[in-house]
Parts: sequence; structure tokens; C-alpha cells
Amino acid sequence: MAAVDFIKKLAPGAQKVQKKYNVLASLVIAQGCLESGFGASDLSKQAYNLFGVKGTYNGKYVLMWTKEQDKHGNESRVQARFRKYPSYAESLADLGSLYTRLSRYKDVVGEKDYQKATAAVAKGGYATDINYATKLNSIIFTYKLTQYDNLDDLPEEPSEPETPTGPEYPSKEYDGIDMPLNQHLPSDVDFPQLHVSSKDGKDVIEITGVSVDFTADPTGKKSFSFTLSRTQENATEFEQLVVDNILYLDEKKYNHQKYYITNVSLHQENGMLTKTVTAAHIFSVLLINNRIEKTVSKKLGIKEALDIALKGTDFKYV
Repeated sequence: MAAVDFIKKLAPGAQKVQKKYNVLASLVIAQGCLESGFGASDLSKQAYNLFGVKGTYNGKYVLMWTKEQDKHGNESRVQARFRKYPSYAESLADLGSLYTRLSRYKDVVGEKDYQKATAAVAKGGYATDINYATKLNSIIFTYKLTQYDNLDDLPEEPSEPETPTGPEYPSKEYDGIDMPLNQHLPSDVDFPQLHVSSKDGKDVIEITGVSVDFTADPTGKKSFSFTLSRTQENATEFEQLVVDNILYLDEKKYNHQKYYITNVSLHQENGMLTKTVTAAHIFSVLLINNRIEKTVSKKLGIKEALDIALKGTDFKYV
């Protein structure tokens, strides 16, 4: 497909991304062109995946060979899951959603100067190429992509009721005002998947290529562990694996919610950094480990009993 034709194909979806996520259409189009080779890459042909996003989309993925480097620049080829989208539109929207979810891209959202926007993308670590912003700027300038940043002529779309595209996992947890505490998880999460987030529940990132060792003992404590080696492609999620950050594990299978990271062991061998991570279910951390040893001999109402049981934890109830 000719470059100009490819750009025209992406433009309407990129403008919708700008309108919904406040990320410049010119930036989105340029990234689509650069990352997919103007639609020539196998990933974009097989999975409509324009931006090389790993993981699954509504449970769909394709396996592709990819190169990974250690900190010494040594390359190895590995097979990885990449999201498979039904069309380019979902791939474009997923990029816009990514920029609004991750705080390291906060300078991308709302930026009206495309050169500052591309610089922010590069600074946020989207790619390891030191010339990444320059390449994006060149595509935007060469093909006059800023013309698509003007949304004045973009027609208004009729509002339609949203319909769920997959199972509603993880389970809803309520903070007393009918608002799920897990609202920062991507809406398209379809477990089994493993995600890590900061303690405040933001910056949710999928972790791929790990095997989880899950255990549950008779006292109700549930935990799991896994080992992950650091590569250039998983650097962001690797750095998020620290004590007290949150992991979301395979809710569809285990019907569980959040797990807090309780221990992280760092190992280095032959220049490769590896973390062994242990995480405990939120119930184990907040209730069992912090249980109040107090005996009450009188009759209690529901509210009084829950106030005692949940005192000192992050749990609230309705």
C-alpha cells in the first residue's frame, strides 16, 4: 500500500483518538507509519497491530518472533504474544488509551505542538531508538500530517450505549460511593493475564512471559511467586515490581482480586538482572497479617462488628 493511501486510511481513526484522548492525530498517524512500516509489517497485516503492543486484546493475540537485548546489547530472538485487533480503529484507540493511563506520558496528552509531543513520547520510553522523535518529526513534516490535527470539520458521532466486550473482571470492589477501586485497569482486560500497577492503582502494565506458582493454605492465605528477567522491552514493568505495588492475577480462573507484592529478590548473573517476586492476596495482607486481637463479649450490630474487623485496613463497606 502506498504511503499516502495508508495515511488516509489511518487519519479518521487518529482524529477520533485526538478527540477522545487529546493526543495529536499527527503523532498517532506518524507512529502508525513508523512502527508498522506504512502497513507492511507482518504484525499489522495479521493482527491490525500498528504499534507493536504486546499482550492480548479481548483474549486475542498472535505469536511473533521479536528481538530482545540485554544491557550489554546482546540480542536474542524470542516468541511473544502481541495483541490482535479486529481493525486498525481498535489499535489506534488502544494507543490513545495507553497515553492517558501511564503517567510517564502525561506530557503527551494535551500537547498541541507536534515536536514537543514526539519528544515527550521518546522521553517516556516508548522506544529505545535515540532518533525516535526525529523520525516521527520527519514523517509528520514530509506528509503534512498536521492537517489532521484540525478537528473543526470532524462530524459529531451519535452517542450509543456502551456494550461490554468481555467479562467484567476483576471483581468490583466498592469504596462506599459505588465506585470500583480497580477502575484504572484497562477496560479490555480479559484474564488470564498478569498486570502490575503502582500502589495507587495507576500505571497498569501487563507482564508477559512469566509462569506463576500459585498457592493457597488452609488458613485462607493465598499467594503466588514468579521470576522475571529484565530486557529492553519489559523494562517498565520490571521497575514496577517493588514491595507494596499491586499485581492482578488471572481472575477468570482463580476468582481473586488484588495481590500486594510482599517480597522482591534481585539477582544478577552474566550481566542479566532477574527478580523473584512474591505476592499475597489483599485479604491475606490486610486482614490476616494485620488482624486485631480483640475479644468482644457482648452482642454487636453488623456495623459495630465490621468496624472492629476492618479497623486498620484499607477495606471499606457499603
